[in-house]
Amino acid sequence: MPVEWSAYQSTSPASTTTVDLTMVIVDRFDGAIMKRIIDISRSAFHREVERLTMGWLGLYYTQNGKSKKGKACLCALNSVGDLVAFVLITYKKRDANIDKIAVHIDYRRQRIADRMLDTALDYIRDVLQGPSKHVKLQVDASNTTAINLYQKKGFRVKKRVVDYYGAGEDALAMMVRL
Repeated sequence: MPVEWSAYQSTSPASTTTVDLTMVIVDRFDGAIMKRIIDISRSAFHREVERLTMGWLGLYYTQNGKSKKGKACLCALNSVGDLVAFVLITYKKRDANIDKIAVHIDYRRQRIADRMLDTALDYIRDVLQGPSKHVKLQVDASNTTAINLYQKKGFRVKKRVVDYYGAGEDALAMMVRL
């Protein structure tokens, strides 16, 4: 099955990155895209090597590869079309959750996560309904770089979730109102 992309144009000013990126929403994808998402996740989150499987990605896509209602995968492609980062999003009416944001280790420190987050928030603004819109996420409590990025975008810590990632690995539940 061929890969199908929908270009997504963010209304936020593009963050300065050292790599040219195209942001796309995956409408339909094949095993090769799933494998690349898993590879990126493995490079970004070492503890998830065993937990992140093709079955887990099945929560976002139907058996024929089409995206499920209320789920989205925003991807960043470099100038030669390689997938280098992604954001998994779940949404319903006025609330959304950023389930995962990951940048391949070879593309870190180039503000790609910053740009991905801006584009994801723009996408969420477009798909959510009503005047009061909320976006939630969980972040490793020891990941100060990510926490600082989220706070810069307006996210506030709502609570600490003890052992969210395993024994002794807490998460911070964060939220922003759009």
